[in-house]
Amino acid sequence: MPVWFRVSSRVARLAATCLRTGARVLVIGPDSCHALITALKKRGLDVTGMTSLPWRAHHAGASQSPDAPWDMLILFMALSGTEGANRNAMAEAARGLAPLALLVDWKRAERNLEVPADVVRRFFFFVTQPRAWRCAMAGYDKAGGLNAVLYAWRRRGRVVAQQACLAGCVGLALVAWEQGLAETKGERSGLAA
Repeated sequence: MPVWFRVSSRVARLAATCLRTGARVLVIGPDSCHALITALKKRGLDVTGMTSLPWRAHHAGASQSPDAPWDMLILFMALSGTEGANRNAMAEAARGLAPLALLVDWKRAERNLEVPADVVRRFFFFVTQPRAWRCAMAGYDKAGGLNAVLYAWRRRGRVVAQQACLAGCVGLALVAWEQGLAETKGERSGLAA
């Protein structure tokens, strides 16, 4: 699928700029994220793929362990399929798993140039997806898309980088929790030295 390959290469490039070679990355997304896992492995990252968050992460609570099992968590199209309350709970789970989270999901059109691509995306989903999925996606869009998720997560972490791809339909946002932000700055200064 060439569309997902373009998104996957952009995500892998952003992840590789933030992490050292051999860093542990957890990718949570649908079964179709094999292109992303391959792109991350080509960049020298140790990748684990799952279709949902580990069950123990839901019970992690607000405390983040200093020895998080992964260096980065990538939520690849995992937010749009969940309900609003569960999306907010995912922030706490992500915080317990990794100091950095890279969110990759659909976003609403913000500028006039993004509106035609958003119309094509909605039509494509209307034609190809089942009704239950379309209803969940409509609720996600109505709530504000990826930007609404970032706004809800603003007290838990800070958005370090934000990009758009596929003519503004897909958004990428790198969120650093308080501890992850300090580690990222230290790694970057260590690389520059």
